[in-house]
Amino acid sequence: KDKLATVEAQRIVENALRDPFDHYLTGHPAEAAKLLDWVIERSEERWADAAADYAAARAAHVSEARREPLRFGRILALEGTRRAALGDSAAADAKSDAEKSEAKRIARLEVEAIDDYLAAHPEGAEAGRLAEKRADLLSLVGARDEAACAYASLFERAEPASARARDLAGKRAAELFAARRSDEAAVWFQKAGDEERAAAAQYDAAERESAEGRPDAAGLALLDLVARYPSSPIAFAAALDAI
Repeated sequence: KDKLATVEAQRIVENALRDPFDHYLTGHPAEAAKLLDWVIERSEERWADAAADYAAARAAHVSEARREPLRFGRILALEGTRRAALGDSAAADAKSDAEKSEAKRIARLEVEAIDDYLAAHPEGAEAGRLAEKRADLLSLVGARDEAACAYASLFERAEPASARARDLAGKRAAELFAARRSDEAAVWFQKAGDEERAAAAQYDAAERESAEGRPDAAGLALLDLVARYPSSPIAFAAALDAI
């Protein structure tokens, strides 16, 4: 019995059942919908239990040391509910707008729960991981400026020139670019060591200047692009545009 509870046994069972189960759900959409509803209902019950435990702890004035796992439990419960509603990134594309909207609503609740945890336990055992999770959730719900600020804060605390710092810089750059702040995105893509995307962001910034009726600013941006990234294929296009 103990052997069946191991990670290895779980992996064997999962690999054996994944494809047949996927085929069954694909061929029986009504049953698949019922199963999803059941999973979401159970997840919401777990979240409600965690929220009730947290409320009871506050009412009883328990110590902060005991409240920390309760706060963290609420975050985990919300995460489980969101994943049940949306699934993994591959399945998310097939979800309806209503399901995606519900997942984003739950993600916002996760952000609030994380804020509560970080405010009470800034040096807590999970503080570092939750701070980055918070930034990722803000990106998920489309709060580009908030996510960019969150990644910048994490970047400042990361070891300079480390792989983590470059990853955080790239995430901030992507949020800035999505927020149509291409000139700032170019700077952060460069910090991430991604010169190709930095050049693309600066080229986009130059095109915006031109579209908004500022040809001189656009020309300067293109010349700066050529000077900064001379080996980039985009620099060649920028040089032609600048001539």
